[in-house]
Amino acid sequence: MHTAVGGGTAGEVRVLVNDQVWGPTVRAGESFDHTGFTGAGTEPGTVVKIGVEARRTSGNGSVYAAAQVGAVPTTAAGTAGGVATLGADGRVPASQLPPSSGAVQSVNDRTGVVVLGAADVGAAPAAHTHTAAQVGAVATTARGTANGVASLGADGRVPAAQLPAAALSLPGGWVPDDFGLRSWAYDLSASSRTPGDIPSEAGRLYLVGVPLRAAATITKVAIHVMGYDKPNTAVTAAHFGIYDQGLRRVAATTNAVASIPETHNTGGQIATSRSPRP
Repeated sequence: MHTAVGGGTAGEVRVLVNDQVWGPTVRAGESFDHTGFTGAGTEPGTVVKIGVEARRTSGNGSVYAAAQVGAVPTTAAGTAGGVATLGADGRVPASQLPPSSGAVQSVNDRTGVVVLGAADVGAAPAAHTHTAAQVGAVATTARGTANGVASLGADGRVPAAQLPAAALSLPGGWVPDDFGLRSWAYDLSASSRTPGDIPSEAGRLYLVGVPLRAAATITKVAIHVMGYDKPNTAVTAAHFGIYDQGLRRVAATTNAVASIPETHNTGGQIATSRSPRP
């Protein structure tokens, strides 16, 4: 126990156990350090009264014992069994900390104050990008393009322009590709109807609907002729044309009357003309 005394003052301090002096009486300013039997009536399980008396023997100052002022002796600071001190940074010095067997000695072969970057731990930087292939995705530029993926229309279905020609026909049916054609107005198979007309009246315009669902280059136009008495007709000119769905002509051939064959047989005949032009 630490004791203290004011300037120009002398005194003494003693410890009482159950109102009996225990140990030596020390001069104020010295430490009380005593180990010994506390006497009868202090056995384990009993209530023991312990007191500290500080008495001035001369002068006008004060005499103190650390226990009386709720203080820790200055000699206890930083010593075994005492209290830890704080350094200039307000923290307990490393020399007063217990050893730690699990302390980190280095990070990624670096010691001291370590600041790691993405490359130090095999990570990508924050401002990085990935290609579609790197994340197992399909690029948006592949949508609706050759060798890419099909897109979906507003109805949630694949547009007809992205379907193979066979998908536009019934199972077992013919499609224009089977005959090297881009499109047609009707099926040319034997089970189809046999439409057509007799091109013998001048000034007549025949319109035949031909679905074309994708852009294509047209190099030849064919029509079905039911009958044509070529030597006796008054028709001297005939043109094949291509019209859009607004009935605007977008291309036409030169005079193709020479390419229309004379037709007298049952079922008619196909007449063709090449290279319609805008």
